[in-house]
Amino acid sequence: MLVPYLPLIAGLFLGEVFSYSQQDLQLQTAPSVSPKATLTTSSESSTSSNAVTITSSSSSSSVSFTSSSSTSTAEYESSVRKALAWLVSQRESDWGWRNDTPKVITALQLVQNDDLRSLLPGHIEMQLSAKQMEVEIVVLLWRHHEVPITPPKLSQYALALSSLCQDPRQFHGHDLIGTLQHHEAVHDLEFAYASLAICSAKAHLRKKQIRRLLDIARSANGHNIDTLAMTILALRCIVKDHRHRNIHNSLRSPSVSLAKKQQSDGGFENLYNTALSILVS
Repeated sequence: MLVPYLPLIAGLFLGEVFSYSQQDLQLQTAPSVSPKATLTTSSESSTSSNAVTITSSSSSSSVSFTSSSSTSTAEYESSVRKALAWLVSQRESDWGWRNDTPKVITALQLVQNDDLRSLLPGHIEMQLSAKQMEVEIVVLLWRHHEVPITPPKLSQYALALSSLCQDPRQFHGHDLIGTLQHHEAVHDLEFAYASLAICSAKAHLRKKQIRRLLDIARSANGHNIDTLAMTILALRCIVKDHRHRNIHNSLRSPSVSLAKKQQSDGGFENLYNTALSILVS
């Protein structure tokens, strides 16, 4: 039952992962009210008829979610509809979403459900929002000597452009992906996020960048949930789009480590970690 809403969850998470506000932190510490889901490795998968098994791109790392049969599809649709309607309602008069424009555009572009797409802004409205985002990028590039562009911020814009089927390597004469690769992030989470943005733009990661992702995957027990999940997403993208099939086996260790971090209520510490972990599975 969770599968149709994973794209929306993904978009929302990728937009928020590096920008926790005070309200966000309050939401993260609030008790979960979502249907309980159990994440297990393939060797522990339930044979119940209510279990939905989602297999990752790596044949050696599959997980299953068991959702309560009492939870109806209507409840999911109602919740997502309310969230989507609220998101659209927050748009400003300039067709942007203040500092969150690339995050919201990514989320809206990733909505695949036909019923939900009827709630999205019209084509012309989305074009105006995209133009507003382009203006924001131009301003950032113009002022980069005064206010340096951080890798997470650049990753957000690169992912948003990719979601709009625009090439971030050719943004009005600027190569955003080249800039992102030139300024490698120090923190592993930011590095994995940037790697996902680079791969999503169909650009090739350098061998040393892939080695760093593999090092994170091999030392999975020493990393947080968000870092593990983002690393898995980046490696899956590399396997799928760049055909590095030899990376398949490296996905098992972080996937198993991630499964072991699930809490008794079905969540993964906070709202964003839970959303990202569901996407990974």
